[in-house]
Order: sequence, then structure tokens, then C-alpha cells
Amino acid sequence: MMLSRTRSSSPYCSSSRSSSAVPDLCHNSANSHIAITGPALASVRYNQYQEKNAMHEAPPSSKLSMDLLFEDYAEAPPTTRMLDYLTDPMPCPRLVRPMVSTSRTAETHFWWDIRTVHPWRDFKLSTINAIVGFQELLHLSIPSPALPEPPVFNKCPQTSAELLRYHANYHATKVNAALKVALGNPQPIMQVRHSSSTDPDTRLGPFFTTTYGKHDARARIVGLVKPYEVWNSGMRNQGPQARIEYLRSLSHLHSLMRKNSCRYGFLMTEIELVCVRLCVCPDGSDGTAVNAGSAPVPVFGALELAPAVQLRTSGPSEMTAALALWYMHMLVKDVPNPEQPGWRVDVGGPAALTRQRCWSGINGW
Repeated sequence: MMLSRTRSSSPYCSSSRSSSAVPDLCHNSANSHIAITGPALASVRYNQYQEKNAMHEAPPSSKLSMDLLFEDYAEAPPTTRMLDYLTDPMPCPRLVRPMVSTSRTAETHFWWDIRTVHPWRDFKLSTINAIVGFQELLHLSIPSPALPEPPVFNKCPQTSAELLRYHANYHATKVNAALKVALGNPQPIMQVRHSSSTDPDTRLGPFFTTTYGKHDARARIVGLVKPYEVWNSGMRNQGPQARIEYLRSLSHLHSLMRKNSCRYGFLMTEIELVCVRLCVCPDGSDGTAVNAGSAPVPVFGALELAPAVQLRTSGPSEMTAALALWYMHMLVKDVPNPEQPGWRVDVGGPAALTRQRCWSGINGW
């Protein structure tokens, strides 16, 4: 059985092609023409090409592109749905024993920076299903080689750095594979921003950033990984000291999001994932923008927190960690989804005094 190529008109993947005929690996449904494109198609075909030792010339030394030709499949490969891929059971690492540190000299944020914490009410499965095209995309049959299951390394991390590496090897790999299928090239890339003596943002350790493609270094999402004993959503309802530690980690994330002028972020532990969004001034896109025509101005110290997602949660009718991360990355596309805010906020420089744009008082949570 030979698979034929179909041009895609979906807004979630690139429609550009070379004049060479490239067979399509993706089954097209009656309601959608979403296809695997760009580097996703090239990487899958290239892996098959290497495994079968096809009788073609070696590809050029430059990076893979959609112009590369590989032998056709003799028969259709096994398929899976992206929804199943993102909601399959996931392994959970063991708890990390936190290291005691009393030094705060490197911190440029403080727990009292967080003034207001609101629930992110529309971060739920029904919102994802209501976005035009997402239902068809999640239920589309995709060749299994395009959505590989990441290997699991070191389920017993000993430090925060090892825990971050664990999530990078598994969750970031899984989310990036799903984004490549959904958006083609370019697409958001979830990666680790490693510690560097020249990078002041990493003085407290590495963290996740999401950039758009390989040529856009701006972070559109920032993510922190903390041991469960250092931060978890339950600390909000505990004693004063636990609440201070709860706010301290939120202020760390809040500081990084403002430095990168991005609206979205997340906190991840061994047990749960909490997605975060900056609150913005209601009229920020009109009269209170720092520069005319720029993005809305964030409210200093105000965050929206989505309900905590347990990493052990699985099933197509549940919000899982991989599905939550995939959805949040779909919100930072160049063209925002309908009725969903874009990724960029306008913090401005020190002279803009955006830290003074805050809501009076502290909410009584």
C-alpha cells in the first residue's frame, strides 16, 4: 500500500512544500487535513531510511529539510491518536530530599512580591475541546513513529538538577514531539536553560524556557522544577512558614516571567504540575501600554494559577501533565487562538515604572 501526499490547509501546520513529491505519512480525516510537515516528516522518513538501508544517496551534510526524498513505505505504519499519546500513563519519579540552604544573597525577588493569586478558571479540558480545530487535531490518526515514547532515565533523582533533567528527558521530549506534529516548522521548543556565569537569570539554577523555532531566542514560557518538599500547591493552606515558602517559589517564577516579558509559566514537582499566567491591566492593550501598539502591561504581583495536575493522572477524559503542557505551548503561537490571550506582555524598562501597576491590598487567601 502506497501512501499519497495531501496538501494541508490547516492553521496548525505549515503548507509550504518543494516541487518534489513527498508522500504524506498522516491519515486525513473527513473534517481535517492536518498533516505531518517539515522537520517532523523529514525526521520520521530519515529514521526509516536509515533502518532499511535504502538505495539512495546519502543526504547532504546540511540540516534535514522537507526537500529530502526517501523511499516510500511498502505498507501503512501503525498509527495512534495524539490524544492517546498525551494522556497515556506517565512514570513518576521518587521524591527528592531537599538540600537545606539558608543563603538568599543571590535572590532578586521576595515572597511578598506576590500580592494576589487568582484561579485560572478556563484552564480545563472543556476549553481545549472548544477551540476550533483542536478536537480534530487530537483525534487524528498519526503514524506511531512520529510520536515516540520517550525513554525513562533515573527515576530516583537525588537533587533538583537531576529532577529537572528527568522532566526534560521525558516530558519535554514528549511535548516537543507532539508540537512538531501539530505545528510543523517552526514550532515552540521546550528546552532547559542551563546555569551560566554570564546569565544572571540562572543564578538560582537552571529552568525551562520555550522559544519559537531555532532563530527566536525570546522565552515565551518559563518553567521551574522544584522538589515537592520545597514547593507544592498544598502549602497554600498550611501554616505561615509554609505559605511563605509557597509564595517564595511563586515570586521566583513571577520574576523570571517579567524578565522575559512572557505571560505563561509553570511549576513542576515530582507529583504535580501547576500552570501559571500573569494578570494584565484590563485596559492594558489600549491606554496603559508602555509603548503605543505594544502588548498589555502585567499587574505586578498578580498571578492566575490553574488547578494542580497530578503527574499520575491518565486517560483521554482527563487533564494530564503532557496535555496541559501541550495546550499551554499551543497558546504561544505567533497567531493566538481565538478568545485566548497571546504570550507577550510589555514590562518595559525601569523608567516605565510598571512595578507600580499593582492592585491595592493583598487578597485574603
